[in-house]
Amino acid sequence: MAVKKKSVKDKKNKQEKKTSGSGRKFFFFMALLLFILVIAAAVVMLLMQLPKVFLTQNPRFVLRHIEVNSTGFWQKNALKLSERIGVTPGTAFFDINVGEVRRKIMDIQNVDSCEVQLIVPDTMVINLTERVPRAILFNRNSNVVVDEFGKQFKRNESNAVKYNLPIIYGLRGYSLKPALKLIMTVIKDFNDIDIRRISVANENHLEVDLVYREIKQCHVLLPTDMEDYKFKLQTLQSAIINTSGYDNSVRKFDLRNSGQVVLSH
Repeated sequence: MAVKKKSVKDKKNKQEKKTSGSGRKFFFFMALLLFILVIAAAVVMLLMQLPKVFLTQNPRFVLRHIEVNSTGFWQKNALKLSERIGVTPGTAFFDINVGEVRRKIMDIQNVDSCEVQLIVPDTMVINLTERVPRAILFNRNSNVVVDEFGKQFKRNESNAVKYNLPIIYGLRGYSLKPALKLIMTVIKDFNDIDIRRISVANENHLEVDLVYREIKQCHVLLPTDMEDYKFKLQTLQSAIINTSGYDNSVRKFDLRNSGQVVLSH
């Protein structure tokens, strides 16, 4: 019995059908993959929006209270401090960058150290250590004060009003250190002495106007190369007391030379 051979045309049709079927499968696979990628992208975008919906855009999580703990100027000026650093009540709570807030506060001249803490849901606590003003620079009306370490800051952003601050004047590039050292020695150990003015115009000595026991006004010359003014002030105090007994008109005390006090009217 004779077998009919397949024609070349039949083989070609079969091959085309096979190729067409593979192409459809590849197309459906790519379409399915694209669909999955679109769904995955949508899910990722949704997840990225959730923190905003539930946290940063949630009206329940906004800054309402700012507590400032300090013994200085900012204790009673929390709102002014918040305006200064740009974080005011109503700010989205979870948008607050604690590190940035601390950096801005530390840029304020009279702040010595700072800690910032967020308390969910609506409170920011700021713990400050402020510089203590020890003297006014230049003149009585100046807005510049200085602490015991020579750090300068604004008088109207400090508790300078609470202190009877001496004036340091005659600044010509010379160091404030001797004058501040003298002031701090008086504060710590000599309550009877009230320094009113200190001139640092001379590199080698200080000119000091002070009041002793709220009665006697004195003009005192002291050297600037002192490590400790305690002995000089003890000597001055003794000289004031001794002269008050027999010649109360003595007002000038020169202690620049070691071991002696030069008195004059």
